[in-house]
Amino acid sequence: PHPTDARVVASGGYDGVVIFWDLDMGRIIRKFHCKFEEDVRLQPPDFDARSAEILDGKWGPDGTLFVVTHKNGYSSVISADNRREMFGMTLKEQFFEADFGELITDA
Repeated sequence: PHPTDARVVASGGYDGVVIFWDLDMGRIIRKFHCKFEEDVRLQPPDFDARSAEILDGKWGPDGTLFVVTHKNGYSSVISADNRREMFGMTLKEQFFEADFGELITDA
Protein backbone atom coordinates (compact mmCIF):
# COMPACT_ATOMS: atom_id res chain seq x y z
CA PRO A 1 0.00 0.00 0.00
CA HIS A 2 0.87 3.65 -0.43
CA PRO A 3 2.75 5.09 2.60
CA THR A 4 0.33 7.99 3.15
CA ASP A 5 -2.90 6.90 1.43
CA ALA A 6 -4.08 3.34 2.16
CA ARG A 7 -6.60 3.53 -0.70
CA VAL A 8 -3.77 3.48 -3.27
CA VAL A 9 -1.83 0.35 -4.23
CA ALA A 10 0.52 -0.48 -7.08
CA SER A 11 0.74 -3.65 -9.13
CA GLY A 12 3.29 -4.77 -11.68
CA GLY A 13 4.05 -7.92 -13.58
CA TYR A 14 5.99 -9.74 -16.23
CA ASP A 15 4.31 -7.66 -18.94
CA GLY A 16 6.32 -4.61 -17.77
CA VAL A 17 3.19 -2.67 -16.82
CA VAL A 18 2.88 -0.78 -13.52
CA ILE A 19 -0.65 0.15 -12.47
CA PHE A 20 -1.68 2.44 -9.62
CA TRP A 21 -5.11 1.50 -8.27
CA ASP A 22 -7.75 3.34 -6.24
CA LEU A 23 -9.15 0.56 -4.04
CA ASP A 24 -12.19 2.53 -2.87
CA MET A 25 -13.36 3.25 -6.41
CA GLY A 26 -12.03 0.00 -7.89
CA ARG A 27 -10.43 1.79 -10.81
CA ILE A 28 -7.06 2.47 -12.37
CA ILE A 29 -5.51 5.80 -11.43
CA ARG A 30 -2.59 5.58 -13.86
CA LYS A 31 -0.84 2.95 -15.97
CA PHE A 32 2.81 2.92 -17.08
CA HIS A 33 4.47 0.57 -19.57
CA CYS A 34 8.23 0.11 -19.04
CA LYS A 35 10.22 -0.61 -22.22
CA PHE A 36 13.91 -0.81 -23.01
CA GLU A 37 15.93 -0.61 -26.18
CA GLU A 38 18.07 -3.59 -27.13
CA ASP A 39 21.51 -3.47 -25.53
CA VAL A 40 23.91 -5.80 -27.34
CA ARG A 41 26.32 -5.76 -24.39
CA LEU A 42 23.82 -7.66 -22.25
CA GLN A 43 23.40 -10.72 -24.39
CA PRO A 44 24.06 -14.14 -25.03
CA PRO A 45 21.55 -14.42 -27.88
CA ASP A 46 19.00 -16.23 -25.71
CA PHE A 47 18.85 -13.34 -23.19
CA ASP A 48 16.37 -10.61 -24.04
CA ALA A 49 17.98 -7.42 -22.73
CA ARG A 50 14.79 -5.51 -23.53
CA SER A 51 12.81 -7.61 -21.08
CA ALA A 52 10.93 -5.29 -18.75
CA GLU A 53 9.53 -8.05 -16.52
CA ILE A 54 8.96 -6.45 -13.12
CA LEU A 55 10.35 -8.30 -10.12
CA ASP A 56 9.77 -5.88 -7.24
CA GLY A 57 8.55 -2.38 -6.41
CA LYS A 58 8.80 0.05 -3.51
CA TRP A 59 7.22 3.40 -2.65
CA GLY A 60 9.37 6.32 -1.57
CA PRO A 61 8.77 7.50 2.02
CA ASP A 62 6.50 10.41 1.02
CA GLY A 63 4.61 8.41 -1.63
CA THR A 64 5.56 10.63 -4.59
CA LEU A 65 8.06 8.10 -5.95
CA PHE A 66 7.72 4.44 -6.95
CA VAL A 67 10.73 2.37 -8.06
CA VAL A 68 10.55 -1.02 -9.77
CA THR A 69 13.31 -3.49 -10.60
CA HIS A 70 13.31 -5.49 -13.80
CA LYS A 71 14.51 -8.95 -14.76
CA ASN A 72 17.15 -7.42 -17.06
CA GLY A 73 18.87 -5.70 -14.10
CA TYR A 74 17.50 -2.22 -14.74
CA SER A 75 15.27 -0.16 -12.48
CA SER A 76 12.59 2.36 -13.37
CA VAL A 77 11.61 5.39 -11.31
CA ILE A 78 8.03 6.63 -11.55
CA SER A 79 7.49 10.04 -9.99
CA ALA A 80 4.35 12.01 -9.18
CA ASP A 81 6.24 15.30 -9.31
CA ASN A 82 8.73 16.62 -11.85
CA ARG A 83 12.06 15.05 -10.94
CA ARG A 84 13.29 14.79 -14.52
CA GLU A 85 15.79 17.60 -13.96
CA MET A 86 17.20 15.93 -10.84
CA PHE A 87 17.49 12.50 -12.48
CA GLY A 88 18.87 14.04 -15.67
CA MET A 89 22.16 14.61 -13.86
CA THR A 90 22.65 10.94 -12.97
CA LEU A 91 24.88 8.70 -15.02
CA LYS A 92 23.14 6.40 -17.48
CA GLU A 93 24.93 3.34 -16.13
CA GLN A 94 25.81 2.76 -12.51
CA PHE A 95 27.30 -0.26 -10.81
CA PHE A 96 27.78 -1.53 -7.30
CA GLU A 97 31.36 -1.80 -6.11
CA ALA A 98 30.79 -5.51 -5.49
CA ASP A 99 29.99 -6.03 -9.19
CA PHE A 100 33.70 -5.94 -9.92
CA GLY A 101 35.01 -7.70 -6.82
CA GLU A 102 37.06 -10.86 -7.05
CA LEU A 103 35.02 -14.05 -6.76
CA ILE A 104 36.40 -16.22 -3.97
CA THR A 105 35.42 -19.88 -3.72
CA ASP A 106 36.15 -22.44 -1.05
CA ALA A 107 37.05 -25.78 -2.60
